[in-house]
Amino acid sequence: MVGRMSTITEIEAAVDRLSPGEQAELLRQLANRLRSHQRATGPASRELWLGRLRALRATIGTGGPTLSSAQVLDELRQERN
Repeated sequence: MVGRMSTITEIEAAVDRLSPGEQAELLRQLANRLRSHQRATGPASRELWLGRLRALRATIGTGGPTLSSAQVLDELRQERN
């Protein structure tokens, strides 16, 4: 049995010890797991995240127009002169 790996470095070292075929199989399994996870957390999670983002924006936004970074830099330059 393989011991528990707790760091990316340990995991990378273990993967490096695999044969190219085993690495390819690991990659296929991880890709399948990622796709399954994305399907399970798909649009519903995205909508939840977007809702949280809208709420956050509402709490920190002024509702008024904001300056671009270029405009802010121009103002700072003018203040120095």
